[in-house]
Amino acid sequence: MPTLSLVNFNIVCATLGGFISIFGLVSYLLKERFYLSEASISTVAGLIFSPHALNWIRPLEYARNSEEDLETITLYFTRLVLGVQLVLAGVQLPSKYLWMERKSLAILIGPGNHQVFPYTHFAHCKKASIVK
Repeated sequence: MPTLSLVNFNIVCATLGGFISIFGLVSYLLKERFYLSEASISTVAGLIFSPHALNWIRPLEYARNSEEDLETITLYFTRLVLGVQLVLAGVQLPSKYLWMERKSLAILIGPGNHQVFPYTHFAHCKKASIVK
């Protein structure tokens, strides 16, 4: 008979899965009753589960006490969450949004993108000590 392995990764997956399930069921009621946003509710839950309160989520321990691994894990989770949120935002847009906002989008994507690229490039190079 298979048994459950209680390693940190399984605990994190179970905690996040349970939180997402409960959050999905309860967040609508909390938002309507207390006039809170999902971000506020998530922040409060994160503070409660953090090492400063209940100590259920211990990110440094899950990264084997390596600050560098923790930064890498945080970066990848951030990219994942941002990607999912952008896809959901795009799906929820009205069907004629792009046509209605074509002028402002053209300004942002055209000249705006070309002006921002050099600044981010030089900031990255300066951080990497390539440009001094």
